[in-house]
Amino acid sequence: MPLIKLARMFSNDFSRRTRKKLPFTLETQLNSETLTQLHESAEWVTVSFEVLARELVDNFNNDSPTNDGTLIPHQVQRISQALDSTLVILAMYLIPLPGPTTHLPPGNHYKARFAALQERWHCAINNFLTALPDLEGQHQHHQPALEE
Repeated sequence: MPLIKLARMFSNDFSRRTRKKLPFTLETQLNSETLTQLHESAEWVTVSFEVLARELVDNFNNDSPTNDGTLIPHQVQRISQALDSTLVILAMYLIPLPGPTTHLPPGNHYKARFAALQERWHCAINNFLTALPDLEGQHQHHQPALEE
């Protein structure tokens, strides 16, 4: 599954702004520093995906990478670290709200969901980073030669 799609799924699940109430709340012991970290992490991930997209476009439009070839993998790893730390915080402080037809036992039922998301995310990252050198190499071979 593509990285962007996974990030969008995660974002949509936890930031829906619909009339329907979100099916969870945050634990009341959550301090302002952690809330700020959650907000800044989400903002940082959004900006980082924009930087990553620009770098991918720049690399595609040029004969060779616009840097030493480490910016894209480094950016992907930093995004991954930010999402991992966000998942840890949410797993600790997110409390599911029982629905009208569900009777949930006490505890955080999002941990399994986060673990599955994290597993898919790391698989997607691994696939992306494994394919990246091949994609760069294929693009370089398909560039038209400049006439002298």
